Amino acid sequence: MQRTNKKLLKDYAESSRFMGLGFYFAVAVLLFSAIGWWIDQFADTLPLFTLVGLFGGAGGSFYRMYVVLMAMNRKEDKGCGKE
Repeated sequence: MQRTNKKLLKDYAESSRFMGLGFYFAVAVLLFSAIGWWIDQFADTLPLFTLVGLFGGAGGSFYRMYVVLMAMNRKEDKGCGKE
């Protein structure tokens, strides 16, 4: 019974890392899109900076997720004795 509880807690800890990355992605895209929309309101170029913010936020988030996932993968491989 104790062993299954430890495994369950480990699974929750691993899944929370991935949920955090998803939350980071969503917040970054929304934030950069909102900043782009705000700039568009002042510059009167409505779709331009909103789209730049959308793609900039998505691109930056994808890059950050890639870096974090590769670091997690290297750490996991190192812990298992693979190199």
